[in-house]
Amino acid sequence: MSTSDINEQAELGIKSNPKGMMQKVALFFAYFSFTLAAISGVLLYLKTQELGASDPVTASFLASFFFCIFAGVCLFIMGNANLPKFTFDESTSKSD
Repeated sequence: MSTSDINEQAELGIKSNPKGMMQKVALFFAYFSFTLAAISGVLLYLKTQELGASDPVTASFLASFFFCIFAGVCLFIMGNANLPKFTFDESTSKSD
């Protein structure tokens, strides 16, 4: 990326919009999902040591671990996205 590209972006006024309520909720549940993935990972390790890798309980903890990781990634991306405002300005909504 050249300096002219960076200067053009600065001149265009690319800025981050404030996060909406649903984005904050998505970000909260992303962190919650990562926490659940960590708990599932610990339980997966313990149950693998206790029951073996071919037990259905171990498989269910593995499925929970993967689900929580990828759900957390999706929610994290949604929570950090720079979404536009979907509101109308007063000047554009009035018809003369």
